[in-house]
Amino acid sequence: MINNSIDFSIIIPIYNLQDYIVECLESILIQKDATFEIICIDDASTDNSLNILLEYQRNDSRIKVFLNKTNQGPATSRNNGLRQACGKYIYYLDGDDCLKENALKKMLNLMNEKDLDFLGFSSEIFYDDEQLKMECEFDKDEYIRHNCCGEVLDGPEMFSLLYDNHERACANLCLYCFRNDFIKGKGLYDIEGLRYADDNLFIKYMNANRVMCIKEVLHRRRYRRGSTVMGPAKKVYLESEIVLLADEFACWQKQRLTKKQNTSVFNYFMDRMQEIDCFLYKFKKEKSEMTFLKEHYSAFFLYKSMFENALLYECLLSEQQKKMILLADKLIIYGAGYYAEKITDILEHYGKNDYVVVVSNKNKTLELKKHKVYELKQVKSKCTNAIVIVAMSKKNKNTIDKEILKLKAKEIIWFGK
Repeated sequence: MINNSIDFSIIIPIYNLQDYIVECLESILIQKDATFEIICIDDASTDNSLNILLEYQRNDSRIKVFLNKTNQGPATSRNNGLRQACGKYIYYLDGDDCLKENALKKMLNLMNEKDLDFLGFSSEIFYDDEQLKMECEFDKDEYIRHNCCGEVLDGPEMFSLLYDNHERACANLCLYCFRNDFIKGKGLYDIEGLRYADDNLFIKYMNANRVMCIKEVLHRRRYRRGSTVMGPAKKVYLESEIVLLADEFACWQKQRLTKKQNTSVFNYFMDRMQEIDCFLYKFKKEKSEMTFLKEHYSAFFLYKSMFENALLYECLLSEQQKKMILLADKLIIYGAGYYAEKITDILEHYGKNDYVVVVSNKNKTLELKKHKVYELKQVKSKCTNAIVIVAMSKKNKNTIDKEILKLKAKEIIWFGK
């Protein structure tokens, strides 16, 4: 039941955040010109988080603490908090992040004035230490919305606009404020049990009629060592990504979108699948089964049918590039890792097996699909007038370009993200 005297229900899942939760709560308590309740879900913390929360609850009736008997992850914790929420609007906040001053007032004014299903805004990143800041310098503007139109659009149109403008449409749940009856009325609860990628923002976009995104920073996102963002890759996170993607596919199939919107969504899915497939590559030598994934049949089917299909990666090549490659008299693949495996799968599918694989340096005998891998210096003369496919992540582009430019290649084609 919505209580119109409460503007916001702020839902915070908490697990072992004793060093951060005070700063988070204080950033809410200083907010002005908006009424709120703070719903804290302690996810079976093993540190002093619960005691800190209970002390705050004793001193402020707006703070309500609920306990999960066992650790269930952020998705289930948010769902538990949502069921308790009485505010007109829902705002999800991570327990190690903070709100900017007057953030709730600005959210409230826009949500009321524009009658929105949800509002998106920007976030600034702050770091636990200077070393981490230096390591993550490339991320500093990751959550800034540079190309917001400031208009009210329906969800699919806003998603298409953001994605086509290279914005992270599905950036982070904490960068949105939702109308309570939109979330509950549409049944937009998170998938129970997800440990990562748990915010189904794509599905929220597809169900929304009135959405607005602004550039203004209303949130502060902490980068810290050991968090989900900065922590090591874990198979359970990968499984969560695939389960969520299958849910997004099912949602997409129910939509009636314009051709332009469908193109944006298709490109979004291609990017998502390639990112997940790259993640899968890290685990290919592990023999343990994905037990959580098998509980979600549609996701397991997606995993088996799509992520084992290299043709998914054809979209990285233009039609002109594909034609050039297939007709090439001399074809060189530069690289012998993940993207090299994908391009050789595509070549074999089209019956193109006459290529040479090279790397800059190799310290052991390598083979790629029964092709010997050579050092570049061994076959440099063969690169003259050849089509060279650089099968590597573009993150290394500047370094690799210097080597490639030394070759007298006919054409250099990048294959990687």
